[in-house]
Amino acid sequence: MDNIKKEYRELDLFEIFQMLLRHWWIILLSGLLCGLAAFTYSKFAVVPQYTSVTKIYLSNKLTENQTNPTPSTELIKDYEEMVKVELF
Repeated sequence: MDNIKKEYRELDLFEIFQMLLRHWWIILLSGLLCGLAAFTYSKFAVVPQYTSVTKIYLSNKLTENQTNPTPSTELIKDYEEMVKVELF
């Protein structure tokens, strides 16, 4: 065991980049496999846990001074229809 000579070699930044470029396909493949594993886990193993509540107050009462509906009161009818439509 005393006869074993240990040699250490320093790597500079240029040599590290050369090694990365030489093995680009391993880096790309490992990234794709990790992305596929994360997608599969999130799609099939994780149960979504969220709720959403929306409250909208619409009023179309005319004041004493208004005899004709204003554009804002006309928009209320459009908003009522939009709320009834499901997006998804």
